[in-house]
Amino acid sequence: MLVLSRHKGESIILVVPPSTEEQRIQVMLTDILPKKVKLGVICADEVKINREEIQDKIDGENECQG
Repeated sequence: MLVLSRHKGESIILVVPPSTEEQRIQVMLTDILPKKVKLGVICADEVKINREEIQDKIDGENECQG
């Protein structure tokens, strides 16, 4: 696991090879609250973004169908 420190308004860029502008995913720290942070994600419309618990449920349903 890579752990990075960011301040509010700063972001990281995830690049999926081969690197093109459309394949980049930008994750920005938008707000810092007492018990959580808020993240914003900028990426192509084709990229699916799910919370971990939702993705786990989807994966479990796909295993049952497989």
